[in-house]
Amino acid sequence: MHGYNRLTSAITIGTPAGGRGAYAPVVDREPIRVALLEDVPLFRQVIEQVLTSDADIEMCATAATAHQALTIFPAATPSVAILDLFLPDGFGFDVGVQLRRALPELRIIILSEHVKPKVLAALPASECPFWSYLLKTGVSSREVLGEAIRGCLRRPLVDERVREMPATEADLRMEALSDRQREILALVASGMSNGAIAQKLFMSSKSVEYHLTQIYAHLQVSTDTSANARVQAAILFADTCRDD
Repeated sequence: MHGYNRLTSAITIGTPAGGRGAYAPVVDREPIRVALLEDVPLFRQVIEQVLTSDADIEMCATAATAHQALTIFPAATPSVAILDLFLPDGFGFDVGVQLRRALPELRIIILSEHVKPKVLAALPASECPFWSYLLKTGVSSREVLGEAIRGCLRRPLVDERVREMPATEADLRMEALSDRQREILALVASGMSNGAIAQKLFMSSKSVEYHLTQIYAHLQVSTDTSANARVQAAILFADTCRDD
């Protein structure tokens, strides 16, 4: 239990995001089926080796990309999914939201080196009991990680550093965007033209332009020139969603 004591010194046990929500109901399962989404091969292998050595845990799936996780994890029926935040092809939070739609009893553990309080702040109260957020630097041993997985089935676990860092104004403006607007903005930030975005998302170029106008208004970027607004919006996206 020493590992668990170290864990609780670094995280707050209870409801995340300002104490919203209630404890999630728990269905006891042995072993605990765990799926892991981590894009760094070495880190993914280390976590997998650590968890397979725990008699209470069964590694049922691993993935290196958002696409792989969304393809593999639902059929694997994990009890807990450990998700990195920033992935080559997406955002771990969005993966978690989609997995929870497919698996309503699934617990999500965000395991990241990034402190992003707006992730939990974006959750509705009914979702809060199913989400935990740990920092990689706070998971100091295999015992800590194992106890975190067992603990998240009873109640959400949130690293105090995540809870204590307030969301910035830019974070809040970004959260005002719809899922479609964030998807378009992510493609803008990746360098795609309006025409390419329209083709990828099966929509008209005029629809893309309309969404961008709404995005610029939400983010309060200057629209003196369309190019300037586009660059400002892309920089805001990068600052709030890709970097600490």
